[in-house]
Formats: sequence, C-alpha cells, structure tokens
Amino acid sequence: MNSPVRDDSILPVTRVVHGALALVVAPFAWALTLHPDRTAENFSWPIGPTMSAMFFGALYAAVVFGYLRVAFSRRWHEVALVLFATLPVLALLGLVSILHWEKFAHGTVRIWVWITAYFVFPPVLLAMILLNRGRDPRTHEPLEVEVPASVRHTTLVLGILVGLVGLGLLVAPVRVAGIWPWTMKPLAAQAIGCLLLAPAVVQLVAARERRWSALRLPTQIAILWFTFVLAAVARAWPEFDRARPSTWVFLVFIALEWILAVATYFVLEARRQRAANLVTDGERAVPAEMGAARS
Repeated sequence: MNSPVRDDSILPVTRVVHGALALVVAPFAWALTLHPDRTAENFSWPIGPTMSAMFFGALYAAVVFGYLRVAFSRRWHEVALVLFATLPVLALLGLVSILHWEKFAHGTVRIWVWITAYFVFPPVLLAMILLNRGRDPRTHEPLEVEVPASVRHTTLVLGILVGLVGLGLLVAPVRVAGIWPWTMKPLAAQAIGCLLLAPAVVQLVAARERRWSALRLPTQIAILWFTFVLAAVARAWPEFDRARPSTWVFLVFIALEWILAVATYFVLEARRQRAANLVTDGERAVPAEMGAARS
C-alpha cells in the first residue's frame, strides 16, 4: 500500500462536509446565543437555565467559524486539531443522547439534525481524519514560529484541569451539578461535560505541538468561545449562585483561559509578522544589490 503524499492538502470531501456543517450549525448558534430562553422551540431538547443554553451557543458560534476555516484553508496541519477536538465531543454527546433519549423533541426537524450531527457524523469525521492525517508533513516551514515551552506547559496544566471537570460532569452529573455555579439538570450537565472535552483535547495536544501554524486556528476559536462565554456570564449573572466558591473559580478560570489565548495569539502573531517582514525586506534588498553590482 502506497504511503500518502505529505503535501499538506485538505481533501475536497473534508472541505464540503465542514462547509455544509457550518451552515447547519449556524442557526442553532444564533438561536441559543440570542434566544436562550426559547430552547423548547428552537433546539433539540429544552435547556435551562439560559446560561447553559448560551454556553452551548457560545461553542456553536466558535465552531461555525472553525468549520468555515476548515472548508477554505489551504493546509491540513493548520486545521487538523479542530477535527481531532471535535470527534470525542460528538461521539460522547451521541452516548449522552441515548441515556436521555426521552427528553428530546421527537418528531421534529431539530431532532433529525441532532441525530445526523451526533450519530452519523462521528464515523464520517473519523474517516476524514484517517484519510487526511497522513498528509501532514510534520516539518517546520522556513517562517514557522515555535510555541514557547512556557505556553505549552501552561496549556498542559489547563487542559488537564478542564478535562477533569468535563469527565466529572459526565460521570457524576448530579454530584458535580450540586456545586456548579448555576443550576443544571443531568442532561445539561453531561452535555456541558462533553463540550469541555474540546478545549481539553486542544490544550493536551498543544502541549506537544511546537508549530504556531498548527495552533493558530484553535487559538482563534478559543478566543471566540471564551469571549461569548464571558458575555453570557454578564447576561445571565442573576442565575449564578454567588455564595458558591465554584462561581468565582469558574469566572477566574474562564478569564485566565481568555487572557492566555489572547496574549499567546498576539505575541506569536507579532513574531510571525516580523519573520515575514524580514523575508520581504530580504527579497527587496537582493535586486537592489544586484543592480549596484552591475553598475
């Protein structure tokens, strides 16, 4: 069997599927973010209170951006982590759906969208990952910016913490919901636990990934998600139990994640731009030197 060509290309089927998914997810992101009090009408199952709905909507909004980037990006290694982080979330949400099947809006278009997303798409996504992953050259480009070890170590710690919280919500939803900043029922608790595995996977993989080009898109998605979550907190602040320490831990943690993502993005983007400028200046200097030599 021939080895795949490591040309860093994205297969057309991967582009088409993610472009279509972005169009499907966008209405739900809009509905959950702007109308979180109407989930019984505009979502596959009723979510309450509004903070839980907006937490979902925040991720959906960031995912729409990520899927569009997968559809239109040029290189596989720049978007691969988006697919790797999405797969466990979708697969586990499918399992959670089976456990709470009676709570879903059966007989509606919304439930068929949910079934497609969380039962049909996971094996398709796995196939796309397996088909594309061999195309990553796994090499540093001439202008590649390396992610500092301090950033990678910090993301590792944060990834472990987020992963533990996500697993706690999945395995013991009632117990963890009892100390959560806002009221959650078991289905919402387990679903949010699934969502938290996405940043956990990204941060655990990022701890070993040195190429900024491979982490640039996941960082942009993280900034969007945490920005929407912070906006949701401001909007749903009366729903938080301010007597619980978890409320303040949650706020501090989300703020730290946002600050780390924003700081990392702007610092490493500045380095990338400086490297590009040096190359551009060098290309301009060469003709000038050649002209001087001829004279």
